[in-house]
Amino acid sequence: MSRKPTYSAEFKADLVLEYLSSTESVRGFAHRNHLSEWTFQKWLDKWRVHGLSGLITKESNTSYSKEFKRTVVTEHLSGKSLRVLMAEYKLQSTSLISSWVRQYNKAKNTAEKPTRKRDRTLARKTT
Repeated sequence: MSRKPTYSAEFKADLVLEYLSSTESVRGFAHRNHLSEWTFQKWLDKWRVHGLSGLITKESNTSYSKEFKRTVVTEHLSGKSLRVLMAEYKLQSTSLISSWVRQYNKAKNTAEKPTRKRDRTLARKTT
């Protein structure tokens, strides 16, 4: 099943170019165009990293290897910002990296917790 974009890539590009040629703040520009600041900031980030191709909605997800994800996560945990990593590795969004970090931390916490197993034979009463 393919994705249907809410806004066309041309519409997004027109707004981004209009914003870049203005002196208005991101918040004011987004509000004036009836967009959330967060949505418009994502468009700006994608434009700066990928250009027009970053504003086109992809029909399917891109898959990444475990090694690649681990590299990006460890760089983020060592102090690099999400936006810098998105630009450096040409990723589509910062939320992708955030989800990888959450998965990494969850797996790490699960692996570190000692399991508590009981001997089931001791818990049973035999009469």
